[in-house]
Amino acid sequence: MLWITLLYVVGIVFILLAIYLKFWRGKRKFYRRNQFGLETFETYEKSLYVSYWENFIQFIYIVLAIAGLLLLFTAFFGKDDILSYPSEKKAIEQRKHHKENAQPLPAEKVGR
Repeated sequence: MLWITLLYVVGIVFILLAIYLKFWRGKRKFYRRNQFGLETFETYEKSLYVSYWENFIQFIYIVLAIAGLLLLFTAFFGKDDILSYPSEKKAIEQRKHHKENAQPLPAEKVGR
């Protein structure tokens, strides 16, 4: 059960981080624009550096979003596969065996 929770948490964190990086990149592009809507840079080298850096950030947030969705998908639909580890199987079998062989509690006599 811990693995499923961990997959949910990591998947959600990856998706939130991807969303944050996307908005951070957009905010940087927005503040570089002048009144005519054109991006302005101090030098040509800085424009190249910023463009490559932001394209790398875009690649990272796309990978994070896909990984987050895959982790959530795995956690939601792959519960049986995750619980198929030997220790988890043994614990599940012990619980089932205990439930099947459990004796009902004796009823108390009322009105004594």
